[in-house]
Amino acid sequence: MLIIWGFKTLFKTIGEGQFHCPSCRADRQYHLRQARRWFTIFWIPIIPLKVAGEIIECGTCKKKYNKQVLDMPTSAETATSIGFARRAIAAHMVVVSDNTTVAREAAVAMMRENGMAEYDLAQLDIDRETSDWERVQSWAKHLGAALSPAGAEQMLLSAARVAAADEQITDSEREVINGLGASFGLTPVHIEGIIASANSNAPHHHG
Repeated sequence: MLIIWGFKTLFKTIGEGQFHCPSCRADRQYHLRQARRWFTIFWIPIIPLKVAGEIIECGTCKKKYNKQVLDMPTSAETATSIGFARRAIAAHMVVVSDNTTVAREAAVAMMRENGMAEYDLAQLDIDRETSDWERVQSWAKHLGAALSPAGAEQMLLSAARVAAADEQITDSEREVINGLGASFGLTPVHIEGIIASANSNAPHHHG
């Protein structure tokens, strides 16, 4: 009797979760799939052999990726990170602006314009206590790869507007803005344009 034997790689799902699919360009359900070699007789898997590896499969488009794709934050995680980063940046700009009334009011207004309708001066004071340049830089570098150029520009412009609220951007404030812009991957020329825009749109106080 002729016995037909061979080997076959089979996949099984060993985990699931949410990830940002590079092909769909959106958050999707993923399946963690384990590949294992099997010894077959008459094409029927009989004896399991060694595990050949693991891959991530998108539940929507079915494309397969290396597990490193899970290192990319989901859109939801990015949105949450942006919110925390914006708070840290606004609070630090207020600190650098010597905690002036106009800078505080500008920071609160900026946060409310960006989806935090209940943000107030009390919350700003809490954020000021925990926000320093090292923390701000950490957030900026974390978001540098996740933000689109337009998103990075908008976030830096928000910071510059807080600095310009008292009609001038000091050297200390400019140093922070330049550092943020560099972390976001913006060029010096682009950063200068954002500073100029913030200055031109700053409110003018008379008295």
